[in-house]
Amino acid sequence: MIDYDYNKLAKMDFFKIKGKHKSMPMSERASIFMPFNALEGYKEKLRQAEREHAKQFEQEERIYKYGKK
Repeated sequence: MIDYDYNKLAKMDFFKIKGKHKSMPMSERASIFMPFNALEGYKEKLRQAEREHAKQFEQEERIYKYGKK
């Protein structure tokens, strides 16, 4: 088992560590977090299921209030 010195790691100032890469400009950094549609069509399927459940709920509610027709 490897023994890590977590106290030393926790106290490191990561902003002062110089690596191979330059810092990414803020204008590019924001594009990383842009939303994207990972599951194409998923929202529409959810809306469709919501409509179907709402319709079923309305039918059951009508039966409960007025009896089966």
